[in-house]
Amino acid sequence: MTQDELIIQVTNNTNEIKSMNSRLEKVENKQEAIMEIAKNVEKLAVNMEYMANEQKDIKNRITKIEQEPVEESKYYKRTIVSCIITAILGGVLTALLMLIIK
Repeated sequence: MTQDELIIQVTNNTNEIKSMNSRLEKVENKQEAIMEIAKNVEKLAVNMEYMANEQKDIKNRITKIEQEPVEESKYYKRTIVSCIITAILGGVLTALLMLIIK
């Protein structure tokens, strides 16, 4: 190779190295952006998990609140039935005692 050919080759190589450095810098910038997105996605996943747990807790509380009137009405029904049965038995026993005493 002649000296002119070597100079041309070195110049071409220098230009190619500059081009590769530029592309490498762009790739590094994109990689940093991807890492930032990955961190944000991880934070989002943690927040969504927390929200899902909160939603389960709220659902359980709502279910409990919805069932409370049902349980209360069952209690009052049992109490009323007990009172009626007690009143009837009391009346029957009173009638029997009145018959026995006379």
